[in-house]
Amino acid sequence: MKIIRPLFVLALTALFVNACTSQPAATMNPSFGERPGGKVVAPKVLHKVDPIHLLPADLVRRTARWEVVVEAEIDAAGSISDPRIVTSSDPRVNEYVLKAVRQWRFRPGTLDGEPVPVLFSVTVTFPPRQR
Repeated sequence: MKIIRPLFVLALTALFVNACTSQPAATMNPSFGERPGGKVVAPKVLHKVDPIHLLPADLVRRTARWEVVVEAEIDAAGSISDPRIVTSSDPRVNEYVLKAVRQWRFRPGTLDGEPVPVLFSVTVTFPPRQR
């Protein structure tokens, strides 16, 4: 099956907070590159799984800091397809990050009211960067 290349690129940055807090696990701030003609609406996250909850406890305790960049496509149905690691500071966490991202679901992005596939990248950082 041929994957249709997205009409626009969405960059999502998720900064994950410590698993011990009661606050939401991630914040997502979408930003767009150049927009094509027509009305473009970004995908909206409906469900996300925080990778920190999938990591074995001993790995969380032993790891001081890691950052993983994942690229994937949000298909026209709002599911993640073909997630892949772009960069990783600690390969031990890669499988857990991919497992979490595969479970994310979105309201699909649209162009002129029609659902379209969207390429996105997400940076998962632990512990989160301070703002």
